[in-house]
Amino acid sequence: MQYISEDFTCRWEDGGKIRVQARLPGRFNIYWSSSPDGFTDDNELEPFEGTTLFDNPLKKRRCFLHIVGASRYSVTTPRILIPNGRCNLRDLGGYNTQDGSRFIRHGVLYRSSRPATRDRELVATLKEISPRLVVDFRFLHEIELEDDNAVITGARVLRCCPAEEGRAPEFAFTRTDMESMDLDDIHVLQRALDGAYATMPFGSRAYREFMQVILRDPGPVLYHCSAGKDRTGMASAMIMLALGVPQQAIVEDYMLSGAARAVGLEERLLEYSNNPSHTPQQVAMWHRYLTMSETAIIGMLEAIRSRYAHMEDYFAAELQISRDDLETMRETYLIKHNIETR
Repeated sequence: MQYISEDFTCRWEDGGKIRVQARLPGRFNIYWSSSPDGFTDDNELEPFEGTTLFDNPLKKRRCFLHIVGASRYSVTTPRILIPNGRCNLRDLGGYNTQDGSRFIRHGVLYRSSRPATRDRELVATLKEISPRLVVDFRFLHEIELEDDNAVITGARVLRCCPAEEGRAPEFAFTRTDMESMDLDDIHVLQRALDGAYATMPFGSRAYREFMQVILRDPGPVLYHCSAGKDRTGMASAMIMLALGVPQQAIVEDYMLSGAARAVGLEERLLEYSNNPSHTPQQVAMWHRYLTMSETAIIGMLEAIRSRYAHMEDYFAAELQISRDDLETMRETYLIKHNIETR
């Protein structure tokens, strides 16, 4: 059976409507709920095949869609929580495991760019999802440079920057840093960016601490860096690997940072490229720095496979996650598709 990363895709459309697209053949019953963990028959929407479009029954609140068909159960919801092209807040739920028998639970694992108080919609959404734990992967000086870091009421904060261990300082480079570089510096930075993905999964106290928290705290947890794509992207890949989700879905999720941040990225790149003092090489480097490359995240996965024949060995040696721990994580964060076993 060909692997499908998720049974259904779900996205916001104009006017607050929600579109659900089936990636499986058949006719499906669909139910709405404010919870990812259950629904009632009273909340049934019109059955559909292929695709369906409807108004959000919960207006501006999050809506989870529970879908049943062909003895298979799934849950979907818009993965990008705020579709304004600037905010990188996403739910990791919905991705299928390699064998297609289970999918990641919604509403417990959230990845994001930096939560800022000036983004009122983001602050309101964070209040709604109400994470118990916030993991901040940023450098201390990144945190201190920002004067509008959002404080999430009731959430414990864990700061563990994987780059503070003497590696990958380039993840915190600013436009000012880039403007002071000559061409040789830019080439060095580009090689460093590409190489960081292949080294940071190893010997990282921060990622080890993070994965231990994911193992022992069932969430909801929000984890973020600055843009929510590099340090956060590698953390997401580690979670997905631990849950048995294959490379196809890991790369798909990593690249989604481009769509989530498309408007903001375009504005920043246009502003930078229109400055006559910036060389074409600087513009190209700034574009590389702000955007995503499949080769980066694939390089991380290949680096792990080149050192460890079995993924379980990687988790045990590098992150102190045993085989029993992996099974515990899967019981916590995965949902079965098979209706008969529910």
